[in-house]
Amino acid sequence: MSNNPFNSDFELDKCAFCKLDRELRESHIIPKSFGKWVKKTSATGFLRNAENPNLRRQDVWKTKLLCDECEQRFGVYEKKFMEKIFRPYHKSADQVLEYDIWLPKFIASINWRILKCYQLAGALNNYPRGLRILIPKALSKWHDFIVGEITSPDGFELHLLPVDLLESHTFHDLPSNFNRYMARGFGTDIVYSSKAGFIYTKLAKFMLFGFISRGDQDWKGTKVTLGKGKIKPKTKYELPGGFGNYLIERSQKVQDISSSYSETQREKINQFIKDNPEKVTNTEMFKAFQQDLQMFGDRAFLEEE
Repeated sequence: MSNNPFNSDFELDKCAFCKLDRELRESHIIPKSFGKWVKKTSATGFLRNAENPNLRRQDVWKTKLLCDECEQRFGVYEKKFMEKIFRPYHKSADQVLEYDIWLPKFIASINWRILKCYQLAGALNNYPRGLRILIPKALSKWHDFIVGEITSPDGFELHLLPVDLLESHTFHDLPSNFNRYMARGFGTDIVYSSKAGFIYTKLAKFMLFGFISRGDQDWKGTKVTLGKGKIKPKTKYELPGGFGNYLIERSQKVQDISSSYSETQREKINQFIKDNPEKVTNTEMFKAFQQDLQMFGDRAFLEEE
C-alpha cells in the first residue's frame, strides 16, 4: 500500500460512504474541477507530485472509494462551491459571496474523504490516542450531516478561511514563496496539538477546516453557518498564534520541493517560460510571483509551476 493514503488501493467491496454493494468509481479527494483550475491558471498547465517533484501530474489525487450515486451527491456541493465561492473570489476578493447549506456540506464531504482515506490506509497510528478515539465519531457526524440525518455535526465544527496575497509582513525568515503558497498552494494535512486537532485542506486562496477536537483555541470569524451565510470582504479573523507558524512550515516544505527539481526539469520549465512569455505573465501564478518578488527581492527566484 502507498505511503500516501490517497494513492492507496483499499480493495473495497462496497461504497465507503453509503455502505452499499455498488461498483466503485475513482473518487477525487480534492475536487477534480479544482485540479482543472490549477492547471488552467498555472504557468505550464501541469500539476506537480510532492513525492516526486520531477513528475508532472494530469490530475489530483483519486482512489476507488465511492459509488456513482455518492460521487454525484458530493459533486453537487463541489459545483456550487466552485461557481459561487471559489471562482468569484479568485476574480475579486472585494465582494460579498452568499452561500447556503451546500457550503458546510461541501466542507464536511472534503473532511470525510480525507479522514476516511487515512483510516482505511492505517495512517492514523502515530496520532495521539485522544485524537484517534474521536475519529469514528467525527466520520459518523459528518456523514449524517451530509445525508441530512442531523442538522449539525455538533462539536465537529466546519470552518473556512479566505486568504489573499500579503502586502507586508512582520514574520522572521518568511519563505520567499509565501505568496505563491497562499494564492496557489493545495494539499491536505491532519494537524494536532495538545489542545486540538483538525483536518486542514488548502485550495488556493481558501483554507478548509474540519475540527476533530476544538479545545479552547481561538478561531473567530471562520466557522461557517449551517444554512444561509455570507463571506464578506475585510472580515476580521482571529486564529491561534501557532497557526501562522504552521503555514510558514507548509510554505517552506513547498519551497524545498521546488528546490529539489532536477536540472533537466528546471531547464524544461525555464524553456517553457521563454517560449511562452505572454501565457506565463497572464497567469495567477505570475501575479503571486510578482508579489513575492516585491517582498523578497531576488530570493523569490525559485522555479515553480
